[in-house]
Amino acid sequence: MVISRESAIRTLSEIRQAAQETGIYPYVTLGYGTLLGMIRENDFIPHDDDLDIVILADHVTAEQEEAYLKRLMDFGLFKKRHKIRRRHDTGRLLWTSMKRTGKDTKCCTWYFQRYDKYYFHGKGKDWILGKIGPRLEPPLNPTFHAVLKGIPAYLYDHLIEREFQGMKFMIPTQYGQILDRWYPSFSVPRKNCSSWEDMLLIIPDWKDAKHWYMRKREHRYF
Repeated sequence: MVISRESAIRTLSEIRQAAQETGIYPYVTLGYGTLLGMIRENDFIPHDDDLDIVILADHVTAEQEEAYLKRLMDFGLFKKRHKIRRRHDTGRLLWTSMKRTGKDTKCCTWYFQRYDKYYFHGKGKDWILGKIGPRLEPPLNPTFHAVLKGIPAYLYDHLIEREFQGMKFMIPTQYGQILDRWYPSFSVPRKNCSSWEDMLLIIPDWKDAKHWYMRKREHRYF
């Protein structure tokens, strides 16, 4: 189901309010297809089916993170869809997916985690057993705890405020480089075009960081 404009704008408004009330607004940005739509079309992408929000988790305390999540729940944003993934070592959030009603627009939030020179994000074990792990050669061990996708952290060093759908949101100043990594030749509209990152962080066990390792995969060209 494609984005419902009315519900998407309402959801973005409530996300913005929750971020401001909990003090994390400077580190909450538009991401992926939502950022692409803002930059390329100054609108939602017509064939997109969800909203994407990025939070720079290293700049946010655990208490702020939980307060923000609770505020979104107070707004009723998790009534229909309630998916939450956390790190097993710290309990901090990795990913949430929410939806108020069956007709409303789904919204995914990606909590970017700093490791080495990258920000990594993911759904924890979901991607080990699902989209990424089985497609690698050799496939990832299904007993591993997580695989995360990464982007150079310096691309998020500076954020600016820009208006979108009548509201202001933070976006990275280097959005062009970011979008070109996620969607090569992003200026040319394409359907069924998912984001792509070439650096992975493999986590065999969340509580054994010395055995985490990064793995580069071939870049995909559209």
